[in-house]
Amino acid sequence: MAHAVRDLQERFVEAELARCPFPVRAWTGDAALRRIVAAEVAEDLARIDDPGFAAWFHERIPVDGAVPDDYRPRIVEVAGVVALAGIRFLGADPARPFVELLRAAGPLEDPVVRRLVARRAANAFAVFAPPRVRLFRWEDSARPGGWGARDLRIVAAPIAAVAATPSVERAQEDALEVVPTDAVAWYDDYLEAYADVRARRPEIRDVAAPESRESLESCRDEGMLFELRVDGTWAGVAAVRAASMRGLGGALVVEVLLRTEARGRRLGGVIHRRVAEHLLAHPPAGMPEVAEPCLFGTIGASNVASLRAATAAGRRDLGGWWFLPVAGQDGGGG
Repeated sequence: MAHAVRDLQERFVEAELARCPFPVRAWTGDAALRRIVAAEVAEDLARIDDPGFAAWFHERIPVDGAVPDDYRPRIVEVAGVVALAGIRFLGADPARPFVELLRAAGPLEDPVVRRLVARRAANAFAVFAPPRVRLFRWEDSARPGGWGARDLRIVAAPIAAVAATPSVERAQEDALEVVPTDAVAWYDDYLEAYADVRARRPEIRDVAAPESRESLESCRDEGMLFELRVDGTWAGVAAVRAASMRGLGGALVVEVLLRTEARGRRLGGVIHRRVAEHLLAHPPAGMPEVAEPCLFGTIGASNVASLRAATAAGRRDLGGWWFLPVAGQDGGGG
């Protein structure tokens, strides 16, 4: 079994490296890229035989008829593709299951093969009756390529490049303060501001949710939690943490939220730049050693305003996840 897992890990790592786009290779560096991808793949594979993970998942999102073992990731093979698949739930809602292809090696560019893999992966989790499978792909955001419906996007750029983005009007610059903080006394205000934004923008409800207090406190503990003030008044939150993702290394954007009253002033890009300047001046401990540390994160494809703010700060849409509907899987759909 150990030998089989080791072979799978090598196959998944090589597949990930082969698909990795040039910007990620350049920003991370070949040796660091292999190290980061290998660690990420090993972590995903370890959950296959981790009863603690399965029990935690079952307790967190119980589904009628499902037992903890049903929540374990599984290896699926069909049409020359081998993939690691896991059950997921949109918005942690047990009524909205989907299957995530966590890792895959093989000819997924073939749409017929892609549909076969999606069906096999959905069948592996038939107890949940998942109607969709989510796949990751590095690609040009302008080329949908028949992969289904776009979900989260990875948007990234070197921290130094974000810090060097041009300024907006001086009045706007002067109105904004991005202040490192070690307190979260404003957490209830944050939840209220988030609820207001989600109510006004229903298109982002499935791709944006407030962070827990514990998540923001973990960013604070790394020295990367910021209060946003506009015209001297509390106006939102920014938070990042040291992390890696799909081979990128640097600072993961955990949160950028402006209250409704402060929106519409082209401040999103300025917030990114101020955070990047802070990261250059005070590099956080634990940041992966890569050629060019990046500011990166995921943004929902429907969250146009946040994508606009990120790209205004020089971050690039490098690809992301796609939802593929499943037809004819055992156990039905929804």
